[in-house]
Amino acid sequence: MRIRGKFVLYALLAGGAAVVVKQKMAPAPAPQAADPFMAPSTPKASKPPAADSVRPPDTTVAAVPDDDEDVSPLPDPPKGPFTTAPDGPADDLKRISGVGPKLESMLNDEGITTFAQLAELDDDGIDALQERLTQFPGRIRRDDWVAQAKRFLDEG
Repeated sequence: MRIRGKFVLYALLAGGAAVVVKQKMAPAPAPQAADPFMAPSTPKASKPPAADSVRPPDTTVAAVPDDDEDVSPLPDPPKGPFTTAPDGPADDLKRISGVGPKLESMLNDEGITTFAQLAELDDDGIDALQERLTQFPGRIRRDDWVAQAKRFLDEG
């Protein structure tokens, strides 16, 4: 333990009484050369680089497609809700493991408000819904929402 300063105070307990002793400290030793983080930095004289060692700036240009090439645009992300929310009260989707308030809100925005809707999802439906929940990749299958939703439906 390294202590900086000129004096150190010691508290000695002897027979229930505290005695304070003030002792002068020796100056802190200079950092060792073996510890590069503690060694003082010294400015180094810099030499200009040799002309043959200077690298020109990166001048590569990305390939631009010719007008003759067929370039298809990126697909548009899905728009609108995933499905239409059914009439009636919404279920508390936060009961599903892995679904918190933010994810429940996102599911509601996609029209999913009940356990029955999640229980009916097949593989294609899971993939389509997962494309819309980009912030939570793989969450539907990893947490097995379909099985959890079916269990909540069976419990009533």
